[in-house]
Amino acid sequence: MPDTAMMVAKSQGMTVVNQDWERPENLELIKQTVAPGLTDPEFLMFCHVARVRRLDPLQKQIYAMKRRTWNAETGQYEERMVLQVGIDGFRSIANRTGLYMPSDKLPLVEDPGGPNLRVTVWVKKWHELSAQWMEFGATAYYREFVQTKKNKATGKIEPVSMWEKMALGQTEKCAEAKAIRRGWPEELGQFYIPEEVSSSIGVDVMLPENPKLDKTRRDLGTLKVSSEPNRGHGHEGTQRSAEQTLCVECRTLNGHTPDCSLNPKARVERKEGTQRSPERAGAKKSKREAWEGQPGHDPKIHISFDDAVTLFDIQRKLKLTDDQVKAMLDKEFEIQHRYLIRQDEFQLVLDTIQKQFGEKPKENGDAPPDDVLA
Repeated sequence: MPDTAMMVAKSQGMTVVNQDWERPENLELIKQTVAPGLTDPEFLMFCHVARVRRLDPLQKQIYAMKRRTWNAETGQYEERMVLQVGIDGFRSIANRTGLYMPSDKLPLVEDPGGPNLRVTVWVKKWHELSAQWMEFGATAYYREFVQTKKNKATGKIEPVSMWEKMALGQTEKCAEAKAIRRGWPEELGQFYIPEEVSSSIGVDVMLPENPKLDKTRRDLGTLKVSSEPNRGHGHEGTQRSAEQTLCVECRTLNGHTPDCSLNPKARVERKEGTQRSPERAGAKKSKREAWEGQPGHDPKIHISFDDAVTLFDIQRKLKLTDDQVKAMLDKEFEIQHRYLIRQDEFQLVLDTIQKQFGEKPKENGDAPPDDVLA
């Protein structure tokens, strides 16, 4: 920085960032620690952004990470550079504008130690038109930002060590970053702190919700299959006879299981107030209840029973065994059970099944058992 510019910066109370990190001997250190695995063009871009934003990589104000991202066009994972700014970098950028001040309010913590942990953090920004400090905040939800890993010993999905030990502190950082980004979108609109970014960044596959379709399926209860060919789409309609119906709840042909919620007889019993015997009531849960009660299954994170039905129908159509599906899930996604499939990866799972098995379905072999919990 020129001497004149440095004097102006000091006179305005701005902190001048030390540019010693750009020395050749320090650049090699940064390549090995703060920005490992980058190509030469990627490293040049990283240094350019750090220089423009006046962030010091050696103080860990800015990072560069290589992450696996899903390319929908090629159908393959690719490694891409992701720039991340630490929370101290966020504070430094906002502070250099001369319009930032941390709030004197303590963070608001709700449901500490519970599944709905959320933290709200406030910051202040000087509003030049009204000549006063404006205070605003942002809320971060633990379940939206927690970073997880698979425990190979138990097969369960668990928080990584930092999120397990410091869940409150990590969530507080996410809330503060959101608040600062709201106040200074031009300076920080494209940056995220490491605590905000999960290991699946770039895999932008979310299963679209369709409440109207779900309501229609619940109201109908069964899907009738026509004997006529599906015009323009082959002869899918002739796979079953016209007399057969398939229940979307219990997956039973031409009827329902006794504990199926769509069983007309069960509906009459519930309406009249009749109850099953304690032995029968506790003998077996419905498949929906069993699915939602699986150990480690979180309905806010993992796929629902209706999604499992969709997966099971595709498995039946492709004549895949349970062992084939489990092997694919474990190899491609490190998932041992269907009920641990995350909602944000469900469409990717379906695409992978179609890619591996759709073009060459098995001609022989038994269909998988009629049980989505197998």
